[in-house]
Amino acid sequence: MTKNKDFLTYKPVHIHKDFKVNDNIVTLIFYHKSLWSNLVGWLIKKPRVTYLELDDLGSYFWLNCGKDKTMKIIIQEMSEIFHDSYESMETRVSKFGFHLAKNQYIGFL
Repeated sequence: MTKNKDFLTYKPVHIHKDFKVNDNIVTLIFYHKSLWSNLVGWLIKKPRVTYLELDDLGSYFWLNCGKDKTMKIIIQEMSEIFHDSYESMETRVSKFGFHLAKNQYIGFL
């Protein structure tokens, strides 16, 4: 359970806008655009684009960000769809949401 129950009233929104959806699976796309990252990438043969494919849970959460749904509603829906207890889903989704927010992929209203 989250320590801050106000968190459940927050509405997640996308900050990171580069993603694609294929069969309800989200892939986040990261373009390395800075001169420094391009130089380092060239030196160590790192690709200029990185892809991060989310699993079913992460994809469902991502696709429901920005839809004027609170965290509580998203968690309730996920708990029903993925057949898990509300408490367990709250813990998992809260950690995932905080991780995405920490990395500035999503924000909260």
